[in-house]
Amino acid sequence: MKSIGHVTIEKTAKKFKLQGLLSGLLIFLGLAATLLGGAKDVPVVMAIGLLWMFGGLGWNIVNRIRIWWNHE
Repeated sequence: MKSIGHVTIEKTAKKFKLQGLLSGLLIFLGLAATLLGGAKDVPVVMAIGLLWMFGGLGWNIVNRIRIWWNHE
């Protein structure tokens, strides 16, 4: 991160931004599948949704740590 006067520029690589977007999408799809499985009383869909949701959450946490680690 470089500071030029009062302007701060963050150098986040595009691959990290893409991974953040994809992990957020996975969390959203997992939540939707969990809610849909609960509404239709289909435990398999709920289980898959929970796996997606927690997988996306873990991926997001790891990605944020990688962003923090790679900043200058």
